Amino acid sequence: MNPLISISTTLLAIVCCLCQTVMGADNYDDNQKVNIDVYYESLCPDCIGFINKQLVPTYPKLSNIMNVQLFPYGFTETKRVNHSDGTYDLEFDCQHGLRECIGNWIHSCVLDSQPINKSIEIIGCMSASKLSANPAAAAEECAKTHHFEWPAVKDCAASPLGRGLSMKVGQRFLALKPKPWFVHWIVLNGQHTEDIQKQSDSDLHKLVCDTYKGTKPTECN
Repeated sequence: MNPLISISTTLLAIVCCLCQTVMGADNYDDNQKVNIDVYYESLCPDCIGFINKQLVPTYPKLSNIMNVQLFPYGFTETKRVNHSDGTYDLEFDCQHGLRECIGNWIHSCVLDSQPINKSIEIIGCMSASKLSANPAAAAEECAKTHHFEWPAVKDCAASPLGRGLSMKVGQRFLALKPKPWFVHWIVLNGQHTEDIQKQSDSDLHKLVCDTYKGTKPTECN
């Protein structure tokens, strides 16, 4: 089942690209920070494993020396259906079904409305929840512990804004070179290699510390 969502071209024109920046402590050079981009799907088991085992434990310790961007889309297929009145519908078909589409939209709306540190907390909570297979239920549960406005995120995910954000993430995913053949897909400082992928999966903390060219923080010792 593919939901069809009517979205005006005017609205989509003003939807910004999903992109979060992280502010670090004054004694760390932003130009030297390690940039980690994570392309994933909300219900992909490997993606959930990376978020829970690597990203969530690493980011709070090394946020002063790393920037993180999250892109929830993966191998979703988006089809545009044009109408004669100038509007169009978007049809989404996600690899793990409709619930994954909903999860991707919720993640996109969280990322659009929250700073990256809070977004990682929320998405990590959803991924670790016993309700993770039902992203809406997991998000509602996590709102109680991480204190974000679930009704606003829910409304975003159910609206043209959520679909527009997801479409923008999809455009970025499809433009990646080399082209991903699995997710999660890790890009470090603009590059993806097999070695980067393996290191990020086994020890993201060490990879970030080893890559950082400035004075290492005590967390890297």
